[in-house]
Amino acid sequence: MEEETNINKSNQLHHIEARLKSSIKRSKVNKTKIVNPPKQEWISNHIINEIKIRNMLWIEHKRYPEDETKKEKFIKKRNEVTKTIRNAKSQYYYKAFDDCNKKPTKMWRLISSLANNKQKNSTTPTKLRNETGYATTTKEICEAFNKYFSNIGSVLAEQIPKTSYQEASPRANEIALTGLSKLEPTTVSEISIMIDNLNCNTSAGIDGINPKCLKCVKNLIVHDLTNSINQCLEDGVFPDNLKIAKVTPIFKAGDRSEPGNYRPVSVLPILSKIFERVLYNRLMSFLNSINFLYDKQYGFRPKSNTLSATVDLVTDIKINIDKKKIALGVFIDLKKAFDTKIKYQSNHNK
Repeated sequence: MEEETNINKSNQLHHIEARLKSSIKRSKVNKTKIVNPPKQEWISNHIINEIKIRNMLWIEHKRYPEDETKKEKFIKKRNEVTKTIRNAKSQYYYKAFDDCNKKPTKMWRLISSLANNKQKNSTTPTKLRNETGYATTTKEICEAFNKYFSNIGSVLAEQIPKTSYQEASPRANEIALTGLSKLEPTTVSEISIMIDNLNCNTSAGIDGINPKCLKCVKNLIVHDLTNSINQCLEDGVFPDNLKIAKVTPIFKAGDRSEPGNYRPVSVLPILSKIFERVLYNRLMSFLNSINFLYDKQYGFRPKSNTLSATVDLVTDIKINIDKKKIALGVFIDLKKAFDTKIKYQSNHNK
């Protein structure tokens, strides 16, 4: 009876998700909109008018190809328009790079756009290598991707020498558990802020609920959502329906028929992201309170990023060069590092 009660309590988030999906299905209106190609930002109204004049002269030239005067007028205007566009584009990007000063994220995004590193509309391969040969149908390709992504961690973990693994000290296990036996309940205010901070440009998960929809009905569900998350925290349960991710394989490089050349991008349900943020806040608060995290851990920490790591690296190199010492850097790229670590620890514990 007690187990059944806990299951019912943990299904409260599932009911909220179902209500949202049902409301979206009833209210959703599909519209077809024909979108013209976006105009380049450096194309001004003056340039558009000059292009129209150039096109008119081109029509006249095609109509009377033997008229040298019309031909000369067209060529002159064409060269003027080309020069004007080139100058406008140059000035635009000069200002864009100047605005990116001391903003590395914005700078790399600009450089990526100039390098044409844009994802294609479809990255689905026509065939994919599997155990029996090649998968060719859509269903077979999906199953091949699913099997590869699910098993690659275990396969690589088996290749790690067992002698390289070291048991965590009892003190480390004690620190990891102490203070986390009971998590502080969340509040309506905290959940409301989390919903407001959601990025509307992110994709919807398998539930079809996007951040914009959730923000529109925030005031209607925030109290129920808060109570449901608090009940899950008290029971120590993370609902199974929030663990289902929509996985998209993104091609990296190499042979498109090799599953190892794809990176899986998982999109979880939007309610899962809110629940995860609640857990993250409490876990980080606890780890910071005992000063558990290493100062040089740059990733996944507030006010710390790759730029901080780069600054420290360059500083250390400069200091050693000034001291007439040799600066040596060792960079390690681990294949499927996260999945392999989890699988390896799980297998070892068994």
